Amino acid sequence: MAAEQDIRRASVTNSNQEHLAFNHQIGRALSEWQNNIEFGLYNIKQACSGDKRTADTYITLFEERKFRERLAQANDLVLASFSNTAHYAHWLKLHSRIEKAAKGRNTLAHHWVLVYPNDKPGRRWCLIPRPGIMKQGSPQKLPPGSFCVRDISSLVQCFFALGCALHNFAERLRGQPETFPGHMEQESPPLTLAELTHEIRVLAGCPARLK
Repeated sequence: MAAEQDIRRASVTNSNQEHLAFNHQIGRALSEWQNNIEFGLYNIKQACSGDKRTADTYITLFEERKFRERLAQANDLVLASFSNTAHYAHWLKLHSRIEKAAKGRNTLAHHWVLVYPNDKPGRRWCLIPRPGIMKQGSPQKLPPGSFCVRDISSLVQCFFALGCALHNFAERLRGQPETFPGHMEQESPPLTLAELTHEIRVLAGCPARLK
């Protein structure tokens, strides 16, 4: 109960706290993408090739600069090795999830940062799909496709869950037990602004209980 009260007290988030949470979630999302999804494709490619002890699998995958080309490599290998099995039907579902997640990754990499200090908490820092200026006091709304801090938190959850699913899939291709329980393959809801603020305070070494 005390922890829940602390989080509720943290709901009055100032702009600096939101700024920190915004940047922290972007960093977490990009890390989850690289370590869980990019490496997950490499893991699947290794499983399809019999886990040969060679650098060729790594080099041929990551020499491709475009993610869709790396995804195509993994897809071709799964198709060639498992086209007539239940694995391929499962892969098609994962492939669809990966393509959807890649749009979120592109948002992190290519959208512009907009600071709008007069908007409500949780919408003062955001990523927008095109450059623009919002004057102080302007009633202009954020353009469609904008991502605020909780939207980015949703990407963190998405990338983590997908990474678990890819790792489990690679283990099944090897005929090995899955590493993660099935529920970890399903993404959790994004953290609330109060929870994001609380997380920042804990990481910064601030007292967990707010006075």
